[in-house]
This record gives sequence, structure tokens and C-alpha cells, in this order.
Amino acid sequence: MKASEIIQRAKAEIGTFESPPNSNKVKYNNWYYGQEVGGNRYPWCAAFVSWLFRDCQYLCKKTASCADMLAWFEKKKQTVKSPKPGDIVFFKFAPTQRRTNHVGIVVSNDGKGIITVEGNTSNKSNTNGGEVMLRKRTGGMVAYGRPNYEDGHPTTQN
Repeated sequence: MKASEIIQRAKAEIGTFESPPNSNKVKYNNWYYGQEVGGNRYPWCAAFVSWLFRDCQYLCKKTASCADMLAWFEKKKQTVKSPKPGDIVFFKFAPTQRRTNHVGIVVSNDGKGIITVEGNTSNKSNTNGGEVMLRKRTGGMVAYGRPNYEDGHPTTQN
């Protein structure tokens, strides 16, 4: 799979909402858990990213946990400091939160910030907003995972 294909898949999901609002009931969780789930125990940003890679899980761990996904990339030595389109970005938005609590796909990087597609976000909530959106981020990024795409993205540290 190519980075451009993941970005295209992610963009195609923009505008998807959980239903009903504030329920975490969404197709990405249904796919991950194999049944309909909902409630506060089921945030779905990582399940959304995993779903994007559903046909090629060797590129990204199938998980509903941001921390597990980041640990998988770290173990494979596929974390980078400067993001490229198709990389997976891990966020932490408050000092009291875990090491990472949100994840998305990098669409572009202009050196001042990144454009991402993220699941379970909104303009009111960075990490539990209930929809898939295109976001511009200038802070909160803690790491980037680089899948070993067939279009040659390197997997070495930079």
C-alpha cells in the first residue's frame, strides 16, 4: 500500500460521525471489536487509524490503543522526528494525560504545522469529539510512526 492510498482512504471518511452523538458508536469500533460497542470505555481514534490499514496490518498494528500503536512503531524502530504525508501522528494534549491519548494521519507538513485526518475529534474536543475531521495542528504532537509503505518511505530515524 502507498501513503497516498492511506491518505485517500482517510479523506474519504471525513464527515463520519458516531451515532448517537457522545456514544462512541461508530463503524470503526464495530470493525475492531467485532460487534457494536459504545460508551466512555470505547474511544475510537486508534480504531479509526487501524481500520484505514485493515487490508495491510503489517504496516500498522490493529489496536484501539494509541499507546499500544506507538509502542509497536517504537519496537520496529519506525518512529521519526519530522513527519511526511502518510505518517501516523501521536498526540498528548494535557500534562496530566497519558504518554499519548490521540492519533491521526498526516496529510501534509508545511514546517509550521501539520494537516491531519483524525477520528473522534471536533472543534470543541481534541480527543473525544465524535467525528472524522481534517485538522491543522501546531502543538501536542509527541511522536510520528512511519509505516513501511511500498512507495519507499524510509523506516530509519531522522
